[in-house]
Amino acid sequence: MPNKWNFSFDYFYAAIIALGIYAPGSPHMYTYMLGQRKKALAKSKRE
Repeated sequence: MPNKWNFSFDYFYAAIIALGIYAPGSPHMYTYMLGQRKKALAKSKRE
């Protein structure tokens, strides 16, 4: 190999890692989105 940084990329394992990152954070982000939506809709009702 030309240099020491050559490596193979396996999409399956990359997808597993991405799922491992997204799955625990999804409920938190969803509840945050609902709170932001509630604030935005309350602001538009006042006006």
